[in-house]
Amino acid sequence: MRRNTKKEKKKKILISSVPKTGAAGLIYGYTLVIPVLLFGALRYFGSESANLLECWALYGYANLIWIPVACISWSSIQVLNWVFVAVGYGMSVTFLLRNLYPVLSATDRQTSKILLVLVIALHLGLSVAIKILFFASGSPVADNPNPGAGAGGDAAAPPAGDAVRMLF
Repeated sequence: MRRNTKKEKKKKILISSVPKTGAAGLIYGYTLVIPVLLFGALRYFGSESANLLECWALYGYANLIWIPVACISWSSIQVLNWVFVAVGYGMSVTFLLRNLYPVLSATDRQTSKILLVLVIALHLGLSVAIKILFFASGSPVADNPNPGAGAGGDAAAPPAGDAVRMLF
């Protein structure tokens, strides 16, 4: 039996922390950049009620749903994980639209429709990226994708703690 050297252990820790760093970068980047772009677009199109701090707060609160989704998305049953992500997306985008609609409707009708569709599309992209990149059971970008983890697959599930640690 061969013992792991300190260098091998350090490399293993570094490799396992890359997805967590990427997840944090994705969430924080999305939560910081998209509200700034939305605020700029609203100001450009003449919305007087747009507030940058309010946009940041709304996106921050909307993304809180990903914490419980990460806690329950450890299953090796892919269909179930997609359902959890879809429910998280639905709750998150509903919160965003209910709170952003009054601000978006301060612009002309065509512009507000375009901005609403853009908010929905960007949030859908975030949701799919979260599922594919960071809920790694069966993920195509995982180091060891779990090929037996289809709908009802009985392959071993990854530890539940990895999904939770991704967010912290």
